[in-house]
Amino acid sequence: MRGHPLLETFILGLLLACLALPLHLVTKGRAHNTTRNSEPTQVIQKDLVTADLLIRSAHPLTETIITVGGRDHTLTADQVELDLMVNPLEPIEVIVSATWPEGTPETALYIELAPENREGISYTIWGQESAFETLTFHWKGDDYE
Repeated sequence: MRGHPLLETFILGLLLACLALPLHLVTKGRAHNTTRNSEPTQVIQKDLVTADLLIRSAHPLTETIITVGGRDHTLTADQVELDLMVNPLEPIEVIVSATWPEGTPETALYIELAPENREGISYTIWGQESAFETLTFHWKGDDYE
């Protein structure tokens, strides 16, 4: 004897609906606040913290220019660390321009930015005699105090 196809289809649909409800609750979109403030945002002084920018290269550098927040910082050949004031609650854009002596083979340049009380984020860029890269550092989470 064959069963009841209409009843079996109804039970299968009911089971799928029971599975779809939790899935819908997990994946439903949340309302976003779309109101915009017409005034430009300003960095609040209390959000600024000191941060160490560390630079390491496999070969000696001749010149390194780091641009953060529109300010250029020129590092000497033996300078590997730069102290900055940053707001880790916002993404930080760092522009790196590095040059090595002529004839230097392709080499790596390691850059790490570590605000106080936060883990550092690092990037490695590659270049042959020179390298130019724009890096974005962003720390997730609201646990910064």
